[in-house]
Formats: sequence, C-alpha cells, structure tokens
Amino acid sequence: MARNRNYQIDKRWVVKESGKTFVSDKFTDDFVRLITTRGIHSEAEALKFISPRYEDLSDPLLIPDMDLAVEAITSAISKNEKIAIYGDYDVDGVTSTALLCSFFENIGVEVVPYIPSRSDEGYGLNVEAINSLAKQNIKLIITVDCGSTSVVEIAKANEFGIKVVVTDHHILRSEDSKVVLPEAAAVINPKRLGVESPLYELAGVAVAFYLVRALLPHYAKKCAPGQEKWLLDLVALGTICDVVPLTGENRILANWGLRVLAKSRRKGIIALAKIAEVNLDVVDSYKVGFLLGPRLNAAGRIEHALSALNLLLTDSHEEAEKLASDLDELNKQRQELTERIVTEAKEYIDKDGASQKIYLLSDKDWPAGVVGIVASRLADEYGRPMLVMEDLGTELKGSARSIKNFNIVDALAECGELLSHFGGHAYAAGFRLEKDKFILLNDKLIQISNDKISSADLEPEVSIDMEILNKNIIQKFLDELTLLEPYGRDNNKPLFLIKGAKIADARLVGTPAIHLKLVIEQDGQTLAGIAFGYGETLDMAPGDVFDLVVTLDTNEWNNRKTPEFRLVDMNHADTVITE
Repeated sequence: MARNRNYQIDKRWVVKESGKTFVSDKFTDDFVRLITTRGIHSEAEALKFISPRYEDLSDPLLIPDMDLAVEAITSAISKNEKIAIYGDYDVDGVTSTALLCSFFENIGVEVVPYIPSRSDEGYGLNVEAINSLAKQNIKLIITVDCGSTSVVEIAKANEFGIKVVVTDHHILRSEDSKVVLPEAAAVINPKRLGVESPLYELAGVAVAFYLVRALLPHYAKKCAPGQEKWLLDLVALGTICDVVPLTGENRILANWGLRVLAKSRRKGIIALAKIAEVNLDVVDSYKVGFLLGPRLNAAGRIEHALSALNLLLTDSHEEAEKLASDLDELNKQRQELTERIVTEAKEYIDKDGASQKIYLLSDKDWPAGVVGIVASRLADEYGRPMLVMEDLGTELKGSARSIKNFNIVDALAECGELLSHFGGHAYAAGFRLEKDKFILLNDKLIQISNDKISSADLEPEVSIDMEILNKNIIQKFLDELTLLEPYGRDNNKPLFLIKGAKIADARLVGTPAIHLKLVIEQDGQTLAGIAFGYGETLDMAPGDVFDLVVTLDTNEWNNRKTPEFRLVDMNHADTVITE
C-alpha cells in the first residue's frame, strides 16, 4: 500500500502487465513495452495510433436518423424557415452551438442560438424556452449536447408546429428495458448504435460535426472540399473538455483538432489563449482541459454561457479581448468559490469519519454552477461517489460524480420515482428533486451503495504503466512519449514506477514554498523532478530510499533538453506492488 502525502489516503499500486511485445527498429524497447500495455501489438498498429488519419473517420450516415436530420434541415433551408440551435452551458454544449452557427454562417443561413441559463432553466430543453422560440417564428430547432430524453418538451414543440432535430450523446431514456425516444424529426445519438460501435463515445460537439459532414454534399458550391476541417478547433475543445475516451474516433478528432487549434482563425480563441498564457503553437490536451476549458466553462457556472459562445463567434478583436478578460475573472471567482465549498464539504465528511460508501451533501450557499467540480474533487479525494447539491428552498439541484465499478446513472435510475429529473454518464450525472424527498433518496442510495460497492472498490488505485530505470530515461524515449498525445481518458499520460530511488537532494520551492524540488539517484544515474504540494507534509532527507510513481517530461532551458519527473505518489522502498 502506498501513502498519498497530499490527501493522506492509502492507494493500491497496480502495475499493468505487458502485452506481447514486438521487434521495432523505429522505437526504443521501453516504448514498445509501454504501448503493448495499451493494446498495441505491432509496429503498424503503433504508427496508425501515432498518426491517426482524418480519412479514417466513420461515415456520419452510420448514425441512426442522420439521413432524416439532413432531410429536415435541407427542407427548412429551402423554405427559408427560421432555425434555432439549442445548446448547453458547458464547454461541450457551447462549442457544439458555435460549430453549427459557424457552419450555417458559412453557407449563408442565419440561425438563432439559444443556450439556457444553468441557474434559471437547468440542463436541456424546457417548455418556457420553446414558447419563446415559437414567438420568434422558429420552425426548426436543432439541439446540441441535449434532447435525447426531452419527450415532453419536444411534444410541446410539435404542438407549435416546430420540428426538432436532436443531436446528443447522453445516455438514452428507457422504460421496461425499452429505449424511449422523443417524437422528433430525427434523434441523432451514437448511443443508439450500442457499445460496440466506434462512434458510441463521441462527445456532443463531435455529433454536431458529423451532422455537418453529412450536410456538406448538399452545399458543395458554398463549402470547398475540406473546409469543415476549420471547425475541428471547436471539436478538440469540446471533446477533450468533456472527458470522453481519447481513443479511436475521438483520438482522430482530438489529434486533428489540436492541429487546427494551433492555427485557429478565431479571434476569441486567440484572445483566450493569450490571457491564459497558452502558446497555441504547442497546445496540448492538458492546456485545453485545464487552462482554456475552465475559462469557457466559468461563464455558464457563474453567470451565463452566452459570453463564452460570443467569444467563440466574435469577429471583433476588441470584443474578443474584453470577453476573454471577463471569462478569466469569472474563472478566478469560480476557483475561490470551489475552494470554499470543498473545505466546507470536507469538514462534514471528516466529522463523519468518511464512514459511508456514498455521500449526499447540500447547502443553500453552494451554487449549482460549481457543485459538479466540487463533487469531482471529493470523489477523487475520498474514493467514493459524491452527490453535491444546491438547496433552492423547496428543491435541490445537484451533480454526482462516481468511481470505478459504480454506475451513478444506473443508481439514480433505481431512484427515479424520487427525482424530478436526472441524466448523464456512468461517472457523472446531474439531477433535481423536491427537498422533502432528500431523506428517502439518501437512504436509498446508501442502501444501493452498500449492496454494490465493495471495500476493494473504495480503495483508490494508482494504475502504473510500467517500471523503468533511470538509465533508460533518455531523450529519444521522452520524445516517443509525446507521440501518444493527446492524452485523456483511456489514453492517460503514462505513469512510471522507479524503485529504490535514493534522495540526493530535496529543497522547498515556490511562493509559498509548498513544493519540493528533488534529485533522485539510482545505480549512479541522477534524475531531477518536482513534487507539487508535498513540501509541508513530506519528511525526507538525503540518503532516504523511496519507491516513486512519476510522470516523465522534458525540461528545456537555454536550448538544452534534460529529463525531469513529476511525483504522483511515493512510499518507502518496502512498498508492496500488486501486479
């Protein structure tokens, strides 16, 4: 067992088993060993993974109802009917909305974007919004990142004579083991294809992009071949930030999207990158997910996501800089708010001794816009599902985050009669309920968690890709690691085990000085690295020997490249490693 010094929670270290290796004259032996743990068993497979081809994207018409969607949209355009794009307030929803707005602008079609308020309207279609769009004489609504379960709302749209084309990627509603779809003109959702499909895990923005690809042949005179690739900067933003698996189809989209992002023509993205201190020339999945994405998300969490949408669509340099600055300030507010709520929630959990397998927490001073981030932080730290809610008086509105082996949407479905709304994914969901049903929900979810979550499930795990020796951490190997980008879910940045590392030097750095600059030695080979946040909790001295779990990078300074590590976890050298 390893002790994570930041959170003081024991973690089980598990080293992946190497798959069948292969001989390569292109890659180092260690890189071959690494990629075999990820299911790559030949040089040809490795090259295909490293250099995904745009041409290998699946035919968009494979998604059910795509042909019906194309028919409904082309018909509305030919009749000069007003079209609305109905989005969502997170990065996936905002980029999806911006993507379709950009496409329709390119073909000379004016559309009306609509993004609901997180605080006033909540997720997805709502009847009041449909009433508003009907008054604007909208005849076709295209949803993005929502709509698959909006049976009542789409029925209302039909009453107004408004057609609805749903583009979405969330889990479908089912009753008595049968999928229930709204009566829309088309419901484009890759979840309808089943888990075996390479399209199953597309993000909402990718589904919108596939709709564009299906529409392109009908507007070839207005869009040059390949013109749609300029939309891939938005696809990369939404796909990476929505934490879908970055393998298969999504890897192609994210890989090409990052290339387009580096050359983005959007004044808003350029301004956002500038204020976030992101060099777009070397942008990667980390910078998208942790620097650009949170700023876009902050709009919908604190105020209204329209400012993020306007940033992505603006053609004005001045407006772009103003909006980027506003989003940066909102993100700072979001960070401060998140830290306060996390601290308050932890006080409650720690007082209870973290004895429960699941926690439902609420407070009137916890805005719904940030409870998802709080739930995610708590789930990571305590290794158990967390449901965090804003107390709205008569109603509770919250977000849930789960752990491996506990599908939170399935758990909420078992409590469906207690909820006024819920939806999401296996690891993340949103929900609403009347406040007087809280105790019933709490008791039922505790019962479900007791039945389905084992003690082993609550033991956080560090999944280590492979053991490596200091002497093998050479520049060629570090360069090879960059070929695995973009990193993300199901293609995480590799974790390495360095056994028997002797501390050669350890000193405090940072302002405040809460980080450790380390130099380790193994068989005469030294390696420098950083241990973020460990300075106040780690007791060590030169000569102490530890087993380390690290990520590896290249430090570039004065045109010189040197290997470096970032500490993820550590323990004394007698650590037991489970293989």
